[in-house]
Amino acid sequence: MLRIFYGIKSKAWKILDKSLIQKRFSRRLSSYSGAALVQQRMAEHLLEKVDDFSGGRTGFDRIFEFGCGAGILTGRIVKRFRYREFFLNDLVPECESVTRELSDNSEFIPGDIEKISFPDKTDLVISGATLQWVDDIEKIMQKVQSSLAPGGIFAFSTFAPGNLREVKEITGCGLEYIEPAGLEELGYRYFKLLKCISETIELEFDTPYEVLHHLRETGVSGLSGAPPGKGWLDRFSREYSERFSRNGKVKLTYCPVYFTGRVEE
Repeated sequence: MLRIFYGIKSKAWKILDKSLIQKRFSRRLSSYSGAALVQQRMAEHLLEKVDDFSGGRTGFDRIFEFGCGAGILTGRIVKRFRYREFFLNDLVPECESVTRELSDNSEFIPGDIEKISFPDKTDLVISGATLQWVDDIEKIMQKVQSSLAPGGIFAFSTFAPGNLREVKEITGCGLEYIEPAGLEELGYRYFKLLKCISETIELEFDTPYEVLHHLRETGVSGLSGAPPGKGWLDRFSREYSERFSRNGKVKLTYCPVYFTGRVEE
């Protein structure tokens, strides 16, 4: 059974469970890169934003990527930038072996980014599709600001309200996202210059069951609660088809956000 979202219009689980997040992403490490089509696009776009923001810079002395996961962003960083030291982090310890294949000249720091110490005097701190899983984004911004070298860059992607809205409208459950304007407001407290850009991406699937399979293969979700009752999948599929069908397909909406900021020289 696909235990992804529990209960139509249930309000029982909106609490982030870090142990559940770790367990589900660990299980899906092998399938994640192939299923995470949006996250692959986001990785490309984020690095384009870094290029634009840095004036086409091709190298950084010390890079720290947190939430590296299966290495979708990591592999692109290795190909695009020269570096002297590369620090990687993820909540899932098993990610070390995956990322080691992409960069043998790196140091892996396992653990929750809200609890670990960040490498200091880094020139680039970067993260792809991770911050929606933290409890306190402002705390992360504070830690990044403190760890960056003068003139260092913080770049990340996350998601805005409306992300996976079809599933949330049916189940009443999902993550709480910050509006891009709210991210900008937080960012200006810690960074001198910044840009915050959002977009909307719609994926199409043949059936609602494929939507759930897609979410399962990308490790969603880390919200805890009771398992679905009998007949839940059929009810979910019927309502999803009725509300979100288009030209024989059903859609799923992603709302990526790209943030780039710099600390003072």
